Amino acid sequence: MASIILESVTCSYGETPVLRGVDLVIADGELHTVLGPSGCGKTTTLRLIAGFLRPDAGRILVDGREVTDLPPEKRRMGVVFQNYALFPQMTVAQNVAYGLKVARRPKAEVARAVGEYLDLVGLADMADRNAMELSGGQQQRVALARALAPEPRVLLLDEPLSNLDAELRQRMREEIRRIQRQVGVTTLFITHDQQEALALSDTVSVMHDGAIVQTGSPREVYEHPADAFVASFTGEVNRLRGLGSDGADLLARPESLRLTPERTSRTLLRGSVAAVRYEGFATRYEVAPEGCDGAASADCAPLSVLALNDGRAPSFAVGDAVFVEQAR
Repeated sequence: MASIILESVTCSYGETPVLRGVDLVIADGELHTVLGPSGCGKTTTLRLIAGFLRPDAGRILVDGREVTDLPPEKRRMGVVFQNYALFPQMTVAQNVAYGLKVARRPKAEVARAVGEYLDLVGLADMADRNAMELSGGQQQRVALARALAPEPRVLLLDEPLSNLDAELRQRMREEIRRIQRQVGVTTLFITHDQQEALALSDTVSVMHDGAIVQTGSPREVYEHPADAFVASFTGEVNRLRGLGSDGADLLARPESLRLTPERTSRTLLRGSVAAVRYEGFATRYEVAPEGCDGAASADCAPLSVLALNDGRAPSFAVGDAVFVEQAR
């Protein structure tokens, strides 16, 4: 396995800057996610690490060795693309064996690796099936087995779950995490989905406009965002104007707010319940701040508050006067 370090990496497409001095450290054996919106530079970061692109400036190191100018085939990295890029004329086993044969590995080694990694991804009984006959989730697992079979130092996953439906996407991210832990390979996962990033990762980097804004554990990034962009991109957030320290805006997750029928020492503002939605484990209240009277402005944006349906929180109806306070 190997660590990955990017030092002040910049990259442009023609006259358009894409990465602006990116610094990134991924520890040996870690699953690290780069999370960000479309066009922020996250796939470019993966392609630079893989060797498909060269940076305009900066260095890329793998396990302490600079690889900035090395071609992809000399970096020992496995890549799973968004569309999986399976060979349609090949069977499942032939797809998994492809990289090993290109590397001229002995036949016995190829057969052993194909069997081992198809078993790892739960497709040993489909070795002779044509890859195009499989479901999306099965094709994703074939692509993962193919990337892992040559035993790469680094595994690169470029939004591999984006083409799957919601239920299958959740199952497959659990499979990816299980396999990554079992193999122990250093992994970079690229996604725009905050739930994937928080559920899968040891560490997360949030990228915006070609720069990494914050890196930390999923809990650190979600509960202590570096700025308003990180807060809004990693989950739902309320902006309470002027209620933070020194008159700054206070950013608060819906689950970190609480409604009470009376003012307390923790009260932030008074309002009225504009909507109530039952969501199973919780009830979501939309609260209109007092004095807004339906005005459409940033200061009058309704607040979203989540209350667990555990019998401990008071219940409210539309039109009730309430006080909003911080739960924690």
